[in-house]
Amino acid sequence: MNNMLSSMPMCFNMFVPLKMAAERNEPFVTRIFQTILREINLSVVIKRICRIEIEYVPIPRSDYLNDKTAFDAFVEFLTVEGKKGCIGIEVKYTDALGRNNPKDMDRSYDIANQLECFTLSGLRSIKSTCPQIVRNYLLLQQWKRINYAQIPVPLVVALSVDKDVDYDISQFNNMLNDSADKMKRLSWERIIEIIQTEIPSYYKTWISDFNKRYII
Repeated sequence: MNNMLSSMPMCFNMFVPLKMAAERNEPFVTRIFQTILREINLSVVIKRICRIEIEYVPIPRSDYLNDKTAFDAFVEFLTVEGKKGCIGIEVKYTDALGRNNPKDMDRSYDIANQLECFTLSGLRSIKSTCPQIVRNYLLLQQWKRINYAQIPVPLVVALSVDKDVDYDISQFNNMLNDSADKMKRLSWERIIEIIQTEIPSYYKTWISDFNKRYII
């Protein structure tokens, strides 16, 4: 409430303009997320962005993690082949990824076990501790199952110098088996560069002010 340079105001300042543009069917939004997927080495061709949500808790909660775990930002898209995809985005700025456990540990473990994407040691870890990066992943995979999506993209956005996030993602991906959707990472700096390349001139002030406030 008192820190306007924390990650959540930053998330709103980034994704609200993109959400509004997507609702107006402005084509540059699709190009931005197409480039983002290419940047994280996913060969998926997006036909259109269906919706962008911010601080999104899927309901009913009991079908998911049975708590208030939320995506900082969530993007649903459709590919040219007609496949449904979703990007679950966790944003970080000066704060660290949360270490707290979920309200319903048993529910999180049950979902992790059903997904069949964790190693045995990964499941043992989730049995005792289930931090934010794990919960975000479980939430995305459960959304995929319930909503018949085929392409789930777990993504963390943080500053390029944030080595703690790099370490957390590496440790988390070691909990997954070889066939699982790995957690991806992209820097704020690179996302800003992508947006600056794709947006029309009347959006330039927004992204320039964003860059000056948070990066430069």
